[in-house]
Amino acid sequence: MKWSPAAVFFTRLVIVIGAFPLMLADEIIGAIQYEYLCKRYGISSADLSKAKGKK
Repeated sequence: MKWSPAAVFFTRLVIVIGAFPLMLADEIIGAIQYEYLCKRYGISSADLSKAKGKK
């Protein structure tokens, strides 16, 4: 399938303009949910010193 350069450009532009706000919104929602869970269960910090090098 052969696309014109203009069609390729506008397709990429739509993907970038459409995908970036969705990814940003996902990060913001995740941060809000994480903060809510930490406040709800009283977790202020985590000791990760024993977890170094583990999966």
